Parts: sequence; C-alpha cells; structure tokens
Amino acid sequence: MRYDAKDMARMVVRSCRDLSDKEARAAVARFVAAAGKKLGAAAVRDIAAAIPEAWNAEEGIAKALVRSARPLSDAEVSSLLVALGADAKKTDVNLEIDPSLVGGALVRTHDRLLDATIKTRVNMLAKRGWQGLGPPRRAGQ
Repeated sequence: MRYDAKDMARMVVRSCRDLSDKEARAAVARFVAAAGKKLGAAAVRDIAAAIPEAWNAEEGIAKALVRSARPLSDAEVSSLLVALGADAKKTDVNLEIDPSLVGGALVRTHDRLLDATIKTRVNMLAKRGWQGLGPPRRAGQ
C-alpha cells in the first residue's frame, strides 16, 4: 500500500498523541531520520507541511478565514463563527483586514461561506440595475 504525505502526517500525529513532549520529539526525530533515508528530503518536507492540518483534524479543530474592512473584537469573531455553526473554541481563526470590503465581514470555513460585506451587497444591487429601489418616499405618502 502506498501512502501520501497527508496519510503519513496523520500516522505521525496519531502515534505521538499520548506521548509526553520529550517522547513525541524523540519519536518524530526517529521518523524523520527513517523517512529521510527511505523517501528523501522532499517527501519529509511534504509530510512536515501536512502535520498541522493532521493535528487540527485529530483534535477536531476547524480553520476559518475572517476578512473584514476593520479589525474585529473577539466577541464579533465569535458571533460570526456561531452564525456559521462553528464552535469558536475549536476554530483556528485567521483574521485579514481588507478595506475594499467597505464594511461587514466575509467568513470562510471548510464547508461554509458567509458573505455579509457591503461590497457584495452593492455589487448585487448594481447587477440588478438598482431595481426596486425607486425614489425615497416622503412621510405620509
């Protein structure tokens, strides 16, 4: 059976899960030495690059990208994650500031996307030709 880098990373993470830090470091060092001889340095780099994703999967930690026009507080990020059904305590959040969004936020997780940006809303209105907006109504009309 042939394993790819992601499979090998999962095996490394699972084999080190119940070890102390010292034992895990020694086990990983042995693995790297053996894999380097058998598979080569490029394969070991690929496996090492896949380890954070394997660790997060093993621990049940999801990744999320939150892009907003301005910095968000922890409470604001948590409420966005809750809106997507994500557990804020088990989500590794990457925050990005993008002033072109004008306002609001865009949140992307593995399988969901929440786009509540002003930029997207304005673009949607522009595509529809601003239909339905009409002139403003005065009070009493």
